Amino acid sequence: MNLYFICYDIADPRRLAKVHRFLAGEALPVQYSVFAGQFTPARLREVVGNLLGMIAADEDDVRIYPLPERCEAVFLGRRPPEGTGFLAHDGAEFLSKLEAIGDDGRKLVEWGNW
Repeated sequence: MNLYFICYDIADPRRLAKVHRFLAGEALPVQYSVFAGQFTPARLREVVGNLLGMIAADEDDVRIYPLPERCEAVFLGRRPPEGTGFLAHDGAEFLSKLEAIGDDGRKLVEWGNW
């Protein structure tokens, strides 16, 4: 199984509620319009097919981002539940790393190497 972010911007409130309810049954809500889920290729095809049947392609926007197997993320506030595929770092730890880097932008891309 692979980890994905599914993000959406749905124009119509009824379609919005339908997409949100559907994704809430398939993945973990990360923010209101962002879900993280682990899917096999076959299940991802089913999810995409269902979403295509719910949205208006000329008005709505759904994006699916594959995430790396070992996904590191910084969480400011609540962390995701264990077992969601994220290696979570808290905001204070991240801020101290940023302060240590200073203004060297090249080192910023290395921040994931904790």
